[in-house]
Amino acid sequence: MAALMTTMASAAQAAEIVVAAGSERRIARAGSVNSRTCLSSGKEPLVVRPPAHGRLAIRMEEARIGNRNSRCFGQVARAFAVYYRPNPGYRGQDSVTLSDLVNNGRVDVRNDRTFRLSVR
Repeated sequence: MAALMTTMASAAQAAEIVVAAGSERRIARAGSVNSRTCLSSGKEPLVVRPPAHGRLAIRMEEARIGNRNSRCFGQVARAFAVYYRPNPGYRGQDSVTLSDLVNNGRVDVRNDRTFRLSVR
């Protein structure tokens, strides 16, 4: 199986995510796709450390497979999307740590990611 999205890794490690005060923003997308069948698989991300100043919602959504090296590239698959909404009136820093399991072709590998959030 190949990873469906790398949004969790790039968003978490590249930079702080800006969230508008009083609004909801998708901060991550996670899932896997079987490289032979192009069918979705994977488990819902685990919230290791929830936000101190907001709440999360995890929803199943459709997403295009973005791995250009995959024979499934461009096809639509199901993925878990993680949304953050700050508490009413909150402005400042927050963070969330998520864990997802991705199959590397042999075993499930756990990936923990910490997201730095700036509510403005």
